[in-house]
Amino acid sequence: MTKTRNLNVGAVGMICLALALPGCSIKTMAVKTVADSLSEGTSSFATDDDPQLIKDALPFGLKTLEGLLAQLPAHRPLLRSLAAGFTSYSAAFIQPEIRGLESLDLHAAREQKIRARRMFLRARDYGLRALETSHPNLRQRLMTDPGAALAKAREADVPDLC
Repeated sequence: MTKTRNLNVGAVGMICLALALPGCSIKTMAVKTVADSLSEGTSSFATDDDPQLIKDALPFGLKTLEGLLAQLPAHRPLLRSLAAGFTSYSAAFIQPEIRGLESLDLHAAREQKIRARRMFLRARDYGLRALETSHPNLRQRLMTDPGAALAKAREADVPDLC
């Protein structure tokens, strides 16, 4: 009985040691699992029937994805979700309010135009980063020779190009 108990304690100790040694890789694996799950789950925003709920929740979701991206800077699904999310947020919730503001408060309308532009640029940058995960230095190549840079695009790149 004592020998079996000592063996169990030893086995538990070995398991704990094995888990403690690659701590960073376990953390990265956990963050990647969450990132995969959340970046695939953003379509629930598109199917919800309460636009106000989406408008209120989307910024929190985008900031959560950005927090995960800080841990996994080359995670293509996260980059894609952020590109789509910032585009959608700006197009669906910021831009539509601008026209109504123009007749009431021109200064506020200009601020919202600037905000919408910043969101679209942020989305573009995330999309380019997503493309650069499989096409390094794409941004530079787009500036010098866009045709040649895009000629190497594959079907898998289409979501990042839209």
